[in-house]
Amino acid sequence: MNVAYLRCIDDILIIWTDTEQKLIQFHEQFNNYHPTINFKLVHSSSHIHFLDTTIYIKDNTIHTTIYRKPTDKPSYLMYDSFHPDHTKHAIIYSQALRYIQICSDTSERDQNFETLRKDSIDRGYNPRLKALRKIARELQGKLEKDNRLHIIFPDPPLLAFRQPPNLRKLIIRSSLSGDHGTHPCGRKRCKTCPHILSADRVQIPDTIEEYYIHGHYTCSYSNLVYAITCTKCPTRGIYIG
Repeated sequence: MNVAYLRCIDDILIIWTDTEQKLIQFHEQFNNYHPTINFKLVHSSSHIHFLDTTIYIKDNTIHTTIYRKPTDKPSYLMYDSFHPDHTKHAIIYSQALRYIQICSDTSERDQNFETLRKDSIDRGYNPRLKALRKIARELQGKLEKDNRLHIIFPDPPLLAFRQPPNLRKLIIRSSLSGDHGTHPCGRKRCKTCPHILSADRVQIPDTIEEYYIHGHYTCSYSNLVYAITCTKCPTRGIYIG
């Protein structure tokens, strides 16, 4: 019989107190429940891996520690990247907090701390590395002594982080323009601007139908539906393309 049944998506942890033969029978019955169900059974009387945790028995007591897959590679964010400092510091903090929460043995926790320290140094997280803002403040004295640089940098340089364009910024506007309709693009060499009708709706001749233009469009736009009105025809026909 099982005294504990824990599941995270498709990973299941069971603490089994019956015989190994009955456990195998239970596993076979479990997989025969539905044709698409096929769970792999991994069992042990000493230790078991579940997600990022290794559960083992020591002195008749259940202990936990960090589990790393054989293919695990600590590819933390490089410290010389242009991410904000708090993002880099949060990586180390979150990993250390994870070790504290999972490791029940303090000696194993300290071993993981040492591994984290070595891995972070390899990624450029030198504990003696000074922050850029502090370096800039220290260099300000040298800038003031230089006659030419003192004019260029009368105040300490402002260090800012610029977020690169992401998918959200590429497909979503930060603000919606209230000037709906079609408008000339305003470029000097544009030959379409003189023929653009500045309007917020399209009226179909000889009908009462009108189509409102939701959005701001100019003659520089592409991949859209357009309407051309003939000003010389008596019927003022419309070509839609």
